[in-house]
Amino acid sequence: MALYNRLRPKSFKRFYGNDSIVEALKQIVEMDPEERPHAFLFTGSSGCGKTTLARILAKKFGCSGMDFTELDAGKKRDVETLRKICEEAHYTPMDGDSRIFVIDEAHELPKLAQNTLLKTLEDTPEHSYFILCTTESNKIISTVKNRCTTFNVKLFSETVMFKFIEIQLKK
Repeated sequence: MALYNRLRPKSFKRFYGNDSIVEALKQIVEMDPEERPHAFLFTGSSGCGKTTLARILAKKFGCSGMDFTELDAGKKRDVETLRKICEEAHYTPMDGDSRIFVIDEAHELPKLAQNTLLKTLEDTPEHSYFILCTTESNKIISTVKNRCTTFNVKLFSETVMFKFIEIQLKK
């Protein structure tokens, strides 16, 4: 297993840096599901933890197994794939409390594919959540951005990085 996968945090407690974002996400998790936002946009440079936060959030929302979908829009970004995802969002979860759709590299989605998401992002079923991750938020159309709760994830500071390394070396 690659080192970055082995050391990837699996909980908010083990996620270093971005404390204000982690606290905000914890508060969202504690909210009544009817009151929670159902669309998120995580922005930031490569390697800052956007996808990791998306996976942790999915777990906290009670999503597991077949109810979790992660799409790499850098590799698969056609309109038909997005239509299928929007349709699946309306299905009841199979083995958890929710269905989560993480769209990584969302800036790679062409405008037509982004437009396909609009209605679903606006009226997301109570049990479904969309988490878009991007390094280039300027390529996300404004109508998609406006439907998302946005978090700008920052890279580790040197202090946080040294703390993380120190903890890993003690293991």
